[in-house]
Amino acid sequence: GLQSVHHQPAPTMVAIAAPSVGATVSSSTRFSLVGRRQRSLLPSQRGSQAPRKLHSLAPRGSDDARRAARCFRVSASTVATTTADAEPPKQKKAAKVAAADEGSFVASLARGVQLVLANVLFAALQVIRTDAIVKMVTVLFPPKIKGTFEGLYASYKAQLVKAFNGDTARATKHLVDLFRDMIRVYAKQLLEKFRFGSYHTAMRKPFDYYMLGQRYVGLLIDFDRSVVRHPQRWTEIQQQLAAGENVILLANHQSEADAAFIPLLTEGTHPGLGEQVIYVAGDRVVTDLMAAPFSMGRNLLCVFSKKHMNDEPELKSFKMRQNIKTLKNMEKLFREGGKLVWIAPSGGRDRPKEGVLRPDKFDEGAVEMMRRVSMKKGMPDVHFYPMAMATFDLMPPPEKTEAELGEKRVVNYTGVGIALAEEMSTEAVDGEPSPTEKIYQAVCSEYELIKGSMSTSGEKFTLPADSIRPKRPGYLHY
Repeated sequence: GLQSVHHQPAPTMVAIAAPSVGATVSSSTRFSLVGRRQRSLLPSQRGSQAPRKLHSLAPRGSDDARRAARCFRVSASTVATTTADAEPPKQKKAAKVAAADEGSFVASLARGVQLVLANVLFAALQVIRTDAIVKMVTVLFPPKIKGTFEGLYASYKAQLVKAFNGDTARATKHLVDLFRDMIRVYAKQLLEKFRFGSYHTAMRKPFDYYMLGQRYVGLLIDFDRSVVRHPQRWTEIQQQLAAGENVILLANHQSEADAAFIPLLTEGTHPGLGEQVIYVAGDRVVTDLMAAPFSMGRNLLCVFSKKHMNDEPELKSFKMRQNIKTLKNMEKLFREGGKLVWIAPSGGRDRPKEGVLRPDKFDEGAVEMMRRVSMKKGMPDVHFYPMAMATFDLMPPPEKTEAELGEKRVVNYTGVGIALAEEMSTEAVDGEPSPTEKIYQAVCSEYELIKGSMSTSGEKFTLPADSIRPKRPGYLHY
């Protein structure tokens, strides 16, 4: 195994254990050493990996590093002698291992060439901002990702030209600036996939994943036809959070980009409120390569959706344990108080049925789960708001729910809308519909009033009563 010590802002002393040697080095110098786990490698791997020219990687005058290097060289020569003295049957095995090592070397060499090419192309992106450079960089992606990315790029470009009233040069400048950052985060994911915990907090430094998502979605919104219903209810929520109380938004779900709309549409009237939202997120948004970088910029409670629980039967028990862990984290957050949580009780995105798009039915179990967790003994007060979202046209999902990751992406420049219904109780009342049904009907009623904000053809949309046009956030001014 390789142990890496990376550069840190403030140097710390890290002890690195090597065979027969204890070397202490500063983490302000970046280098790798082969540790005691080297014995788990095949003999030929030990011999090829051990003598890594550690002098060139260590600071000048580092006696500890030199001693470690000598130790590893001795270890490598011992392995070589043992292999040379092997019995005939073992020699055949060693030959196969050597052939495998040769293949591994070729693969490593190809990877090295790829990395050099990637660095050259990324450097070119900093200077030459054209479609051609972006398309050249995508040759480094696996075929499926490359095809999905190129399709998204073409779709996004066409819609951005529309947003800029046909000004292709201006649209291309903003497009390349955005997709340059997207290529970087996708490339990073391909090299080392990010692992989400059951509770994930937005990553804002050193790279601001949150702002990447805001730019990506915000440039596609026609703010002149978008709508926010009942803005005073967002003020109520702010006051409840400031008092240390919890708020749960029970919403329909229409777009992969839904986590961006509350911040984008409320920033002008309630600055910073959207950044506080914690989203109960299904596994698709954290495992799909194209979605994961945007999810990294959000506060998430990660669960496995019921819709995909049985996609891989052998993982079902693991998924159930993960969901239990997430519930425990949710309870802990609610006990702290002042938390704003968004959840889609339908368990997935809305899709048209018989040509009609409306919110999918809410799952009774999802609403009851939120009620039970948030109302345990000793919890701060909790407030439940039904929330309607009309966001489908901006980034519509595939026609059917897909088990396989890597769905095709299509985007549109369009208006969007959000609406909060009145705060509602989740307590059952004899002789009345269930709390879940009442919440769902409230969402549907609000949805009917805002769905006209979505349009790809540009027809006029008149604001309903008690509604406002959202202001474009300052970071989207162009």
